[in-house]
Amino acid sequence: MSPRRHSSDEFLSQEPALDRAARKPAGRRKGPFAGLPVVLQRRLQQAIDDYREETDAAEHRKAEIEQEFFGRAFSREERLELRYAAMMKEARARDRLLESAWNTRKVQEFLGGVSHQTPHDRRHSGTLIAILDRGEWRYPDWQFDASGPDRVVDGLPDIIRALPVGTLAKIRWLSEANDLFGERSPIEELRAGNKERVLYEAQRLEAE
Repeated sequence: MSPRRHSSDEFLSQEPALDRAARKPAGRRKGPFAGLPVVLQRRLQQAIDDYREETDAAEHRKAEIEQEFFGRAFSREERLELRYAAMMKEARARDRLLESAWNTRKVQEFLGGVSHQTPHDRRHSGTLIAILDRGEWRYPDWQFDASGPDRVVDGLPDIIRALPVGTLAKIRWLSEANDLFGERSPIEELRAGNKERVLYEAQRLEAE
């Protein structure tokens, strides 16, 4: 007796349901993931559901904190306004940090008429510090010293490289008064010749 032949319909009836569904024409499936295999569709939908649950939990936690500290929960509009106010405060603080900063042309002149590329090279090597602001590199003027090595405050490049934070945070730490130095700023402490002490504090900040 010859072996019984199975029809293609019989083979399809034995396939897992998900595999059969994945073989359906894209036009028969609806939704944002139409055209993708069903297994992938379900995984993507699960990821979206998980994200929504996490977002809802975060919003609930915000409301609890607001209730605890302010006696009520804020509306979405109020939170957006508070966020805007905080960002504006940060922007104004940034402007104050850079209000006496030099542009690249002034740095070129102070360094003795060097090329336009030189300040950028020194910024990349960590011997100058600058931040991009409104399309222009801005170099805080307190780092320069006509009598210092390479016309910067003695020891500053070591401090710049030692600080483990971003550029704006480095500028803030270097220029603002610090009770570690008797309410003097680290850059003032450097100018007073206390390089080792400033370097120690910069490295300790890294350890923390």
